Amino acid sequence: MSLFKRTQINIYLPTARFFVSLFWITAIGGLICLCLWPADGSAREASADQYCMRRLHDLSKAILAYKAEHGELPQSVVGPNGHRQSWRLLLDDLRYVQSDLYRPDEAWDSAKNLEAIHEMRAAFAFQCRVATTWDLDNPFTSFVMLVRPGGNWQADLRPKAVLIVESQWSGIHLAEPRDLEIEAVFSAHHPFGVTRLYSAHEGFVRAICMDGSIIEIPTDLSKQELRDVLEGR
Repeated sequence: MSLFKRTQINIYLPTARFFVSLFWITAIGGLICLCLWPADGSAREASADQYCMRRLHDLSKAILAYKAEHGELPQSVVGPNGHRQSWRLLLDDLRYVQSDLYRPDEAWDSAKNLEAIHEMRAAFAFQCRVATTWDLDNPFTSFVMLVRPGGNWQADLRPKAVLIVESQWSGIHLAEPRDLEIEAVFSAHHPFGVTRLYSAHEGFVRAICMDGSIIEIPTDLSKQELRDVLEGR
């Protein structure tokens, strides 16, 4: 008699029904992923667009608050010791601008001021997230003032004239007292492009008007149509 009890092991091989079920599960799962993928990309794009709009709304409110306090809109100014300072760092109401860290008696690009700009994370206030240059260590502004000829040019503008425009990849440091001359926009072969009116949004560039409203400027306008929009006509 054997000392070991015989054990029966049943091995079940997959049936045709199993493979059919697996096929349908895989197919349905793939279809769901295919449907959701564009939606996920659209959600990311919408989120970036909302971020950009928040930055413009914050900037518009800060500009109007500056006007209410000082009686005029901000412009780049000559600070103590003769150093020119950007209007962007005059906006105390802007969340990331802290005048107690920035030293207007020094040049805008002094070591202390560049360190202060990085510390107060001011790049967040002046960059549109859809731009690839969104980087605290490389804080170029996405928003520039559209400067006209003359010393007191702001006083002559209509309420719907454009004051601030998007100019992503502008090459202008947010603390640099430099902006975009309106004639430089029209002297170029095409007014929409890098270092001029430029945006990563498809088909338009956003802008802030003198009255604080935010508009979208289509990029297919002729030069005359664009000039009419920029001058609020």
